[in-house]
Amino acid sequence: MIFYFTYTGILGNNIALIDISSFFIAVILGEFLAYILTINKIKCNKKLAIFILILIASSFIIFTYYTPDFGIFRTPNII
Repeated sequence: MIFYFTYTGILGNNIALIDISSFFIAVILGEFLAYILTINKIKCNKKLAIFILILIASSFIIFTYYTPDFGIFRTPNII
C-alpha cells in the first residue's frame, strides 16, 4: 500500500502491471518471512500482539469518525 501511493504520487497515475507485480512480490516476501519465522521457531510475545491488536482496532474506530485530511481517507470520485 505504501508503494502504491508512493509511485502513483510520483507518476500521477497508476499502472496495472506495477500494481500486479507489487502484489506478487509482497505475497512472496510474506510467505518467505513466515517460512523463516517457522524454521527458526521464533515465539510471539502475546502482550505485544494484544497491544497491537487494540491499537489497530482503536485506530479503525477513531479514523472512522474523525477522518484525517489525507488522500487515502478521501472518498473516491466514481462516475
